[in-house]
Amino acid sequence: MKKKFKLNNNFIANSIQNKILIPMLLLSLVPTFIFGIIFLNNEISNLDSEKSLESLYLDIIFFSMIMVSTIILIIVFSHLVAKGIQNPILELKKAFKEFNGGKYDSVIKIKGHDEVSDLTQSFQTFQEYFISNNKIKDYYQKELELKIKELKKTDILKDEFASMITHELKTPLTPIRGYCEMLKENSLGELTSEQLECIETIDSNAFHLEKLIGDILDAQKLDMGHIVFNKTEIHLSTFIHELTKNIQPLVDKKNIQLKISSISDCVLFTDEQRLRQIFYNLVRNAIDFVPENSGVIELGFKSSKNDLIFYVRDNGMGIPKDKQSNIFKKFYQVDTAQTRKHGGSGLGLVICKGMVEGLGGKIWFDSDREKGTTFYFSLSKILPVSNEVK
Repeated sequence: MKKKFKLNNNFIANSIQNKILIPMLLLSLVPTFIFGIIFLNNEISNLDSEKSLESLYLDIIFFSMIMVSTIILIIVFSHLVAKGIQNPILELKKAFKEFNGGKYDSVIKIKGHDEVSDLTQSFQTFQEYFISNNKIKDYYQKELELKIKELKKTDILKDEFASMITHELKTPLTPIRGYCEMLKENSLGELTSEQLECIETIDSNAFHLEKLIGDILDAQKLDMGHIVFNKTEIHLSTFIHELTKNIQPLVDKKNIQLKISSISDCVLFTDEQRLRQIFYNLVRNAIDFVPENSGVIELGFKSSKNDLIFYVRDNGMGIPKDKQSNIFKKFYQVDTAQTRKHGGSGLGLVICKGMVEGLGGKIWFDSDREKGTTFYFSLSKILPVSNEVK
């Protein structure tokens, strides 16, 4: 790097010297040559004896010495002039190089009132402005980093608090629902139809509250990275059969048709509980947005080279184009009217996304206002080596 810098300096020096030396040589030597030719021509025309020839030789030697002296003086003078121009430029170049390398406080000692001095003064003014702005930027950068650290600590405390509260809220719901079941089964004595209806309302709302708390708890665990995935081999046909049996009561309440596409039996290595949770959330989401009595929800999967692509398709109202980018955001619903109509925590799809990605897959959707919405998610169908050996 230093060698390159020296070569660049020599180039600058030579360039300046050449620009001064060549014109000066031309301006001084040309008249000297013309004068010498005229003088020699005059001396040659007057040759008449041996003495005159010797005199001519002396004149040529004298003239040559004058020429050599003139060239030496011109070279020395041009070198001194070039140095006077070259040194400030090299100083300025060195300062630019140091500035580019991160040294912003280099000082250039150049005196005078010429163009190079003006350029140097402009550069030093820029240096001061840059250093000042850099100090301000560093100050705000440090302040920003401190704020970010504080916000991260606050977020962690908030997540831990929310996790603790949701867990504590979920604990009393267990005996509430347990006693509701006992009362509905007349285990604690006979109840009137009106009392049973009230117990059914209590149990239904407790279940709804339990679901909301569970969603919040799962979302917090996903954010904190506390979700544990226990993967095992599952037979897809058995899983879909049990899933359908559990989902059927949900769709029967709204008289919705549940369709299952042809499922071939294959083995999948995944977390069965989390896979079931993904399907439940997607189906519940579809139930809320398909028309009652004419709604259709279809479950199925397609096989690709390395993945199984599951889907949940509905013939609902679809998702508007301007709302689609927010679908996987926390607490988001398509609009406030639907939030009031359908309720829910707005966390179902967020949980689905977190679960699918935690299982190593991807989730996406395709929606049309006329055809409805289809949610897809992919999971790897490649079994671990140990399982393949079995």
